[in-house]
Amino acid sequence: WSPLGGGRLMAPEDERAERISAALQTEANAQDVSLGAAAIAWVMAHPARPIPIIGSQTVARIRDAADVFKVKWTRQSWYEILVAARGEPLP
Repeated sequence: WSPLGGGRLMAPEDERAERISAALQTEANAQDVSLGAAAIAWVMAHPARPIPIIGSQTVARIRDAADVFKVKWTRQSWYEILVAARGEPLP
């Protein structure tokens, strides 16, 4: 549900959203995709294999979503986003 955090990742308003957004932006820059595409790709790479729903009606954002297939996560880079979201490493 809401792979972009209901817009909170694009315009973070709290410390947690800022952490996640910054970590995703670093990966997005490294892979030459938008922050939104990186976020959706991260959800798709989750071991449970959820299917994110793109709720945008903005053509540019829908177009950007196609870039999710360009993102190649390493275990380490995926885990870094998880740590940013949780605020602490897993035991």
